[in-house]
Formats: sequence, C-alpha cells, structure tokens
Amino acid sequence: MKMPACVFLKLKKTVYRAFTLIELLVVIAIIAILASLLLPALAKSKFQARVANCTSDYKQWIVVAVMYANDFHDSLPGFGVGPSYGDWGWDVDPAIVTNLVPYGLTVPMWFCPVRPQQLASATVNTGGKVHPVASVQDLETYLVNPSYPGESQMRHNYWVLRDVNYPNFDNSKVGLPVAQGGPPGKQTDAGTYGWVKKTTDRGASRVAIISDLLYLDNENKLKVDVNEGNTNTLGMGHYYNGRLAGVNAAFVDGHVAIRTKAQIQAQYNASWWWYY
Repeated sequence: MKMPACVFLKLKKTVYRAFTLIELLVVIAIIAILASLLLPALAKSKFQARVANCTSDYKQWIVVAVMYANDFHDSLPGFGVGPSYGDWGWDVDPAIVTNLVPYGLTVPMWFCPVRPQQLASATVNTGGKVHPVASVQDLETYLVNPSYPGESQMRHNYWVLRDVNYPNFDNSKVGLPVAQGGPPGKQTDAGTYGWVKKTTDRGASRVAIISDLLYLDNENKLKVDVNEGNTNTLGMGHYYNGRLAGVNAAFVDGHVAIRTKAQIQAQYNASWWWYY
C-alpha cells in the first residue's frame, strides 16, 4: 500500500542548522557594542533623575520657608548660634530642625538625592545601639557639630541671614568684588543685595536661600574635578564621572536654578569661599 504524500511529509525529520562559532562571536560582539552605548546613557539618565529629585526637595524647602515666614512677620527661618563660631555656610542653630518640621520638613530633605551615600551612611548612637537616622530626634543628634555642641552642620549651604547675635554672618563677607579682595569675576548678586531675611527683600529672586554644598580654600579658585584634588568630591555638589556637573540653588520667590560648572560663583568668604 502506497503511503499518501501528506503523511510522508509529516513523518519527514526536520533538520536544524546550528550556529557556527563565527556567527556566535558576531552576535556577542553586537551585544557588547549595544551595551557599551546604552549603559552610559542609562547612567546619565539615573544621574539626571537624581538631580530632578534634588530640585523637587529644594522646592519643598521653599514651601517650608515661606510657610514659616507667614507665621513670623515675613521673616525667613534664620535662627542663630553663638557669637564665637558658626561663620560657615553650613552652620545653623539646632533649633532649625524642630522648628521647621511642623511646616513640612522631612528627614530625607536634609540629604541630597544626588549623593545617596550621605543618607545611607547617616547613623546615630542611641542607648549604645547604632542605627540609621530615621526620625527628627535622630536628625537633631546627627547634625550636631561635635566641636561646637551649640550648633549643627547641614549638608547644604544655607544662605538665609541669621537672626540673633551672629556677627560672623555680615554682608562685609558676602560676594565681595575684586577691588575689595573678592574672587576674580564680577560682583555677585549676593554681594549686591546681601543675604535674604524676608520674602519681600529686594534680592529675594536673585539670592538663593539654600544650595548644594560647595566650597574651597582661600586660594579663591574653585577646583571642581577629581584630578585637581578637590575635597568637594567627597560629598558635595553634583558630580558625574568625577567631574562637577553643577549645583541646585533655591530662591524664595519659588524657583530653583540649576547652576552649571561655568555659572557657579563665590558668594561668601569665611576662611574658605562658599559657592553656588
């Protein structure tokens, strides 16, 4: 009996041709090339997302500052510490934490999302047990300057004029022009208007109230890259691939400016120059 052709076709064994070694190597090479092109782009996107998160945090800082000012005769939250210290841009009164939490300030806002290692490494010792900073009380303990127990140190530059008995923060140190011993370049807005203290101050839209921490020694030169030996790279500014990409600066009129490396200027001199 003759088998129908259709049945014969079904029974016919299918033969598959394997990839050759050359073809496999070509595929692997193509995948490697695509990965080398995509991974830097993904890393840059991740960095930019963190910068955007920083911008969002600073907008919240503005909201907190304005809400506080509404309750205190338009005065921004400056506070103050003792007269013999506290003249750096990150020095604040410990009361700033407790007093601003009711206005919406949270623990993560004290740490820049571009530098997540700072929050991840922030710990306190309570009752002999070391644990991450998770509460307002933890934050108050963590920010205290061990050398000066009456003050705290932020992880930002805080540009609000301090309130009480704070002679080290005076406008004679703010944004000095070259003729008065300032850094090279034109007079800054901080030098023209001084630090803000009220939402209605003339410089409210020109002088930041808070910015990413960035400073340098008294050489008046902003060393911004790893190969220049810049200590800012240990956890300040927005660095990408070892080079300063910029900083964020928040203004009480509601906007947050991204200052690129070329736009950053010295704003204040207290042994070191402080920048945004």
